[in-house]
Amino acid sequence: METAIPGLLIVAGKLLFQEYTAAQVSSVIGRVCRVAGMAALGAVTTCGDIRALCLSLVLFYFWGQSKSRTDAGKRAFYFFLGATWILPEGVVTFFDGVSLRLPMALFIWVTACFFLSIPFGALFRHKGWQRALAVPVIFLSLTIPPLGFFCVVHPLIAAGVVFPGLGWWGVAGSIGVAAALSYHQRAWAIIPPIVATALFAKPPLLPTYSEKIEAIYTSFAFETGDVRPTAEWQRANKISRYPLRRERSIALLPESIGGQITGAGGRLWEGVRQRLGARALIIGGERSFATHRENALFLIEAGANAPLPVYTQRIPVPFSMWKPWAGAQSYPMSLSRKGTFLLDGRQIGALICYEALLALPIFSTMSERPEQLVVAGNLWWAKRTHLNQIVEAFSQSWARLFGVPVVVSLNR
Repeated sequence: METAIPGLLIVAGKLLFQEYTAAQVSSVIGRVCRVAGMAALGAVTTCGDIRALCLSLVLFYFWGQSKSRTDAGKRAFYFFLGATWILPEGVVTFFDGVSLRLPMALFIWVTACFFLSIPFGALFRHKGWQRALAVPVIFLSLTIPPLGFFCVVHPLIAAGVVFPGLGWWGVAGSIGVAAALSYHQRAWAIIPPIVATALFAKPPLLPTYSEKIEAIYTSFAFETGDVRPTAEWQRANKISRYPLRRERSIALLPESIGGQITGAGGRLWEGVRQRLGARALIIGGERSFATHRENALFLIEAGANAPLPVYTQRIPVPFSMWKPWAGAQSYPMSLSRKGTFLLDGRQIGALICYEALLALPIFSTMSERPEQLVVAGNLWWAKRTHLNQIVEAFSQSWARLFGVPVVVSLNR
């Protein structure tokens, strides 16, 4: 046995060191660096700093340097893995108590990133002008269903940082920059101006209104769909003690914080409005029907007969909220719903949680030309991550792109 061990070590040494040429070792190191580099680019993009969002366009430079369609798809895959690295931990927390939740979280993470990388692989071409023409198609495929329901790190999120205040022209400009980056190896020269713009450009001056919407941040451990009256009363009692900075302002509360905003629930939150001294509440709540549920924002005003549902979530989180097989426990998708509502004669755009990470809901909302944007979210399940900072950065970037003020209220 003692004589066999040195022999095994010699064989292992030959396999590790003597059977590989310098070219093979260099190739392996190169692949590892590409994987790590693309994943790091994605992770930095979603670090929670709005300025880092401009790096999503840099993905197209490295995509343009690919050697084949497979290589192009892999580079995008690694980027999305890095950009969404916090997803598995959040899924594990959300499905606490479910067996095999870690394998399920990893499966959801990898599968989503794989599907998002498919357009990058399928549309890659070796000629620069063909790649440039493919870029708008990639953007479109990541925006519309079905991929538009899952693309939580859309490259166009950079538009609000690189082209603030330009609206739809900023969208077109971002697509043009991405096409230019993919065109030629020397296109790297475009990257420093993009980063410099993100670091030093001043955001556009946004309009101000006499009637302010003021966000209230909370920290309660409850799921969307939790409509227990006792828990609802406890949340309302605590929120009623929050001081508003301005009297008679409009308070924005997080997603689902109000539970079932009907009947007794509506009267409970009317009492909260009075104790806060707010002129009105915009509060996230639930509506239950025989066939489905709805996640909505309600307006509670002084003198109103009942809470008024003003906005219903259009794209719920797939598989945790949108569950077509779950019947009355499912939150349906509906892209035909309006993305705005009227408040004091002004058009207010709204997004609920997951929608702030997608391009399709914000584009649909902005097509209705709102004067202000409100975002409500419930991120208790991601409290050990920086997802709340990501949602805030994305919301700010979309708002900067279209030059509208934004108010974000999160339960974190």
